[in-house]
Amino acid sequence: MKRIILFEDLDKLNFYFSLLLIPFFKKIYFREASYGKSHYFFKKKLDKIFFQVGIKDLSGELINKSFTLKKYLIKKYINNNFKTQFFDEFCKLNSIKSEDKKKLIYSIENIIYSSKLEAIETSSYICIKILFSNNFSYYVPSSENTFLVMKQIKKKNLKIIGITVLASMMFASINKILKIFLNKINFFRKKNVIKNNDFVKPSFCKIGYFPHSGLKYGNFFKKNFIYQKSSNSPLYKNNIETLSFQDFDKLTLKYLNFFKLANTELNKISNLVSLRQIFIYTSFFLKNKKFILNYKLFNLKIFFQLFLSIEKYNKFFKNKNYNYLFFYNDFLISPGMQLSASINQIKTISFQDRLTSHSYNHRCFFDLYLLAGKKFEKIFKNKYQVENYEVLGLTRADLLVKKKNSFYRKYYK
Repeated sequence: MKRIILFEDLDKLNFYFSLLLIPFFKKIYFREASYGKSHYFFKKKLDKIFFQVGIKDLSGELINKSFTLKKYLIKKYINNNFKTQFFDEFCKLNSIKSEDKKKLIYSIENIIYSSKLEAIETSSYICIKILFSNNFSYYVPSSENTFLVMKQIKKKNLKIIGITVLASMMFASINKILKIFLNKINFFRKKNVIKNNDFVKPSFCKIGYFPHSGLKYGNFFKKNFIYQKSSNSPLYKNNIETLSFQDFDKLTLKYLNFFKLANTELNKISNLVSLRQIFIYTSFFLKNKKFILNYKLFNLKIFFQLFLSIEKYNKFFKNKNYNYLFFYNDFLISPGMQLSASINQIKTISFQDRLTSHSYNHRCFFDLYLLAGKKFEKIFKNKYQVENYEVLGLTRADLLVKKKNSFYRKYYK
């Protein structure tokens, strides 16, 4: 049986690893080449040694199958890697209510689901089945998440190579540990040290608003509808703090400063890890690792990052006075923030911005979710965890070209 190798992404480590394999494989197949595409050797040997494959030229239906398969494999990942006691103990560690354990599981699923290239691992598997069905295939993932997803597939003619993912994780972890100790040394050497979370200013705003990618979406629509002028309104502009996981774009920042609206860029909050956090989590992990069935090192890192994220937002919320968080985007949200909001009894609200986003996004959990139509509640019942649904209707309907569509009409009527 002929052997082939397919790289998920020829990033720096994978690219140089692929060079070592050229004597053993006549062709190096790849999906993306984030680093390789700029290398002179890759450019010279493209379509001679390096060959790109994908599903976009095969069938649009296969893209949807990739998302469906990924969601199925993530469920297998949860079932194959953990005993339920591990989630119980992690809830205790972070003061998450036992009845909110499903929120924790959904958070882990969303962490694994997220990747720079959407469903690239499962679409790669579909490529292998279609293009290389008669070959023995080696697949080289480019991230821990995609490695864990692909390892749920058990096929005799498919082998997942995780050496570069493991090496990358080890290098990153060592680098992180060195930074922690260097920061500790600098702390004792310097007198004027900025403390963790000094960037976060206290706020008495009752609502935290995430507009997602700025307050303006090109020339199509604006997202400043939430700011009301009347001081009697629950949405009074001075009662809302605008938040973002990234830097605000120039136009949004100009708007917020002009109207003197409270705002915070959450990426500016310190991510320094303390020795206390390392000790607490290490003790927890050593005590409960027996409940992790496979890939302990990878899962150690995933849960440690979630633990740090929860702690980070717990500190953030202590300086705030929020009763509600309103997310314009229902999926691109930090799982750690959502869990922290639940811990701190802050209600979360979002809405169905697009009719079909649920097909390519994964889990959601909110206290209130606003629907485009009543019948969507049946679709989301087993997919999301939502306390209350309300029908808002289809947003920005005036921007749509008016034409009959029986499929969507039945859902948002």
